Amino acid sequence: MVNLIKFDIMKNLKQSTVNIMSAMFIMALLFTVTPKFSYSQVSLEGNIYGVGQDKMLYTWDKGSWKKTPNSGDIISVAIMEDGTIVAVGKDKQLYIWNRDSWKVVPNSGHVISIAVMKDGKILGVGTDNKMYIWTQTALSTLWEEIPNSGGVIAVTVMKDGTIVGVGKDKQVHMWTGKSWKVIPNSGDVIDVAISLDQKIVGVGANNSLYVWTQTALYSAWEEIPNSDGVVAIAIN
Repeated sequence: MVNLIKFDIMKNLKQSTVNIMSAMFIMALLFTVTPKFSYSQVSLEGNIYGVGQDKMLYTWDKGSWKKTPNSGDIISVAIMEDGTIVAVGKDKQLYIWNRDSWKVVPNSGHVISIAVMKDGKILGVGTDNKMYIWTQTALSTLWEEIPNSGGVIAVTVMKDGTIVGVGKDKQVHMWTGKSWKVIPNSGDVIDVAISLDQKIVGVGANNSLYVWTQTALYSAWEEIPNSDGVVAIAIN
């Protein structure tokens, strides 16, 4: 009888050990598979502005887009250092936001995307997919072409002045000063912006926001939850 009881105890102990080890194994798998971070938890630095699919201006507020009344019809947006909002209208001309309406900048077409450079000048992508700089003097205002800069649909500028573009192939490209250099496996995006902490933020082909993440092992776009509905963005 004693031997039977001892056998049952040992059997139960072995079963308990197996159950504990199984639980520990499952927990280890969970911690291995679960990402170390999620962009639903880690916020980007800066105020995010978006152009909606309805061509209205939006701001990213507490995890969702908030529409700005009377702010259509635009296709691209940029923010000056002083906070002034500049946009490209559907007529391909520049507009300045004046509290409750857009004011056109005369003779400022034909561009499809804009960004603000380090020196405060406006950088544009023409309808020919080349880069241009908006130049204003006492006598004239015009777009000056940047040589050999063709092949892009959108641009943004990093803090150090580096120009980042989206190619017609929907991949991210870096401007070397003479030509574009593609970032491998960086598609599919239709617009990009730079956060204040210098992360590349893209608008995917599905109209959601993504953050470009690079580690020693991989590089990929990480989606920002509930951010769909935009075609272009700017951050300041």
